[in-house]
Amino acid sequence: MNINRIFIIGDSFCDYHEHKKQDFEKEENPHIKWNQWLSWEYPNVEIINDAFGSRDLQTIIDKWIKLIPKLKSDDFLILCIPSYFRQR
Repeated sequence: MNINRIFIIGDSFCDYHEHKKQDFEKEENPHIKWNQWLSWEYPNVEIINDAFGSRDLQTIIDKWIKLIPKLKSDDFLILCIPSYFRQR
């Protein structure tokens, strides 16, 4: 299966700053977030990360709804749903 793009929508669990794999290999106990590993595992896939710390559930759903018409059959979408107590 071919993957064209991976969209990630969520809160701080999904947020990351891109680093090169070599930067982490130098550290003794590197802290690698799951989505950072994803960018290394699929280097030829465009990863579009729309994540922000403390984002509430309603904002994530709103962004998801706006993205639906733009998705293609070879796109993947990862939604990270935070705790329900976060409100606008």
